[in-house]
Amino acid sequence: MWSVLLTQTLILAGNFMKLITAWFLMLVVSMPAFAAGERSFGAFELLGKEWFVVSLSDVEAAKGVVHDGDRLEFKVAEQEISQRRFQTLWTDALSSSGADIQLHRFGTDMKTFFGAIKGPLEQGDYLALERQGKVAVLTINHYEHAILSGEFMDMVVAALTDRIAPIPVLRQGLTNEISQLDRRKLERRFTNEDVSLGRVNQTARWLRYDNDNSSVSQL
Repeated sequence: MWSVLLTQTLILAGNFMKLITAWFLMLVVSMPAFAAGERSFGAFELLGKEWFVVSLSDVEAAKGVVHDGDRLEFKVAEQEISQRRFQTLWTDALSSSGADIQLHRFGTDMKTFFGAIKGPLEQGDYLALERQGKVAVLTINHYEHAILSGEFMDMVVAALTDRIAPIPVLRQGLTNEISQLDRRKLERRFTNEDVSLGRVNQTARWLRYDNDNSSVSQL
């Protein structure tokens, strides 16, 4: 009798340990993938399509809170994005945010931002907004194309990561509220494909175009 009880006790203990192990594995998978200060990744999805894979640095992962990001990067995921479509996507996303961003205050920055895109974007193109002191530098395929206000970048980050965000799936990624597996998939997609040298030269020629609405760097 005692041997039967002992056997049943051992079986119950073994099952209990299996449950604990399964729970622990689920917890690890669902936890934020990395600590504050590293990069997060999300998908910019609108109108039933994924347009960009987005990366943001300076994230407080444990609380799902984004402070002033110092770099917001984009990889074009769609085969081609026209200038008009680019402007429409970003205007819709920023104006639909629940954050009190007062978009009308950034009219000059918006013209500069959209004016720097002087041709269709292609899959794999790289864009970045990087905070440098009081300004934000817009980079397109590794060349600096425009200078915007630092407040403009703060507004964009706030709009995309607000609690009532225009693109919830993007907010979840940028605030580290996705699984480690999903984060790694987005990171691979962002980093694996680099823009070709020919494409870099092509978009670099945009710097030669005269555009009164863009504050372009003199390279």
